[in-house]
Amino acid sequence: YQAFAEREAAHFSLQDSLDAELSAIRKAYELTTTPLWTRTVESFAHADRIFVSGLHMARGLALEFISRLEYIRPGVHHSDGQNGHYADALFDDAKRVAFLLIDFYRYDKATQRLAQLARKRGYEVHIIVDSYCLWAHKVTDRVFSLPTSTGLYWHSTAPISTLLNLLVNDVIKLRGKAVPKHIAKVLQAQKTFDQFAEEL
Repeated sequence: YQAFAEREAAHFSLQDSLDAELSAIRKAYELTTTPLWTRTVESFAHADRIFVSGLHMARGLALEFISRLEYIRPGVHHSDGQNGHYADALFDDAKRVAFLLIDFYRYDKATQRLAQLARKRGYEVHIIVDSYCLWAHKVTDRVFSLPTSTGLYWHSTAPISTLLNLLVNDVIKLRGKAVPKHIAKVLQAQKTFDQFAEEL
């Protein structure tokens, strides 16, 4: 709260916040031009199994990413630790496992331990964090760091959401013709359970 009060006292305007927000989103787009991005897209396109974890305030980002990725490929799972041990993820016997963890201040102990254990298992561990985070770089070189401070009371998750959307988009491109086939199966399942209204 103190930092927020200091920005208010300095007359940090909504225009300043918007400029910071757009700059952070631009950073997300810039990350897609890196070699790390190419490796990451390949990992999430071709891994046999994918686990995604985001706790506390990162939970919504994780769930949105999972729901989008489930549309375009099989083998996507949420790992939230509600069972108290993460054994479903840590002892998966798939040949190739990609793991995505999302974390930002205040940093979650369980997320850090999960990342370390997943790395020991030989999983392809990817971590999306805010620009203040130090722990992720000690676990893996597959770290995407994004600015989240835009002058508002809560730090912005918009750049992280943008990066996740870009990841789904590029996974679609790489998986190619397999995507519409999987989407057709999902749509058929939705039709079976009468999920959506027909009228606009």
